[in-house]
Amino acid sequence: IRQDIIELTESLMGLPLAIELVAARARTSSVAELRKLLRSPDFIRLENLMQDVPDRQRSLQRAIGWSFDLLEPAQQKVFLRLSVFEGSWTERAGAALVGDLVDSRLAIEWMQPLLDRRFVVRDEERASDRQPRYSIFFAMRDYGRHRLAQDVEHERRVRAMHADFYRDLVEGQGERMAGRDRRDALEELSLDH
Repeated sequence: IRQDIIELTESLMGLPLAIELVAARARTSSVAELRKLLRSPDFIRLENLMQDVPDRQRSLQRAIGWSFDLLEPAQQKVFLRLSVFEGSWTERAGAALVGDLVDSRLAIEWMQPLLDRRFVVRDEERASDRQPRYSIFFAMRDYGRHRLAQDVEHERRVRAMHADFYRDLVEGQGERMAGRDRRDALEELSLDH
């Protein structure tokens, strides 16, 4: 059971409020039920059971919204676009979605404020020596997607840029897939699946 608790905490990316929300339900829920709760879209809206907390700490949704509002408008736009990634992504993939907002040659420069505020984290598990990878905590990603969906036309454009990038990535692997690098090409593509 100790390993289960470690895995749950890691899946919450060490966010104190997220851990508190899950811990408050640990006495009445099994580990399997807690994992199911974490995958639920309702998790972000769970209310904090403690009475003496500021409004922004009543739920993850409120805490994320409060933190989001502290970002500069350009940082907010970058975050919302990055929220379309399901898993981790490379700097190049991120730059494909935000290149019209920022200088895409300086990917780490425009991502650094989001890294500093933990809106984006380095995905050490999937990173390679050649290519760092990044991801967003699932509750933050859901918040970003919800905000992005408020402008349907903009969301469509961002999702089209996302699809175009991955279509081009797969097409660019054509020669490698037919040659001796097939295994490496498949491994690289699997990280983006």
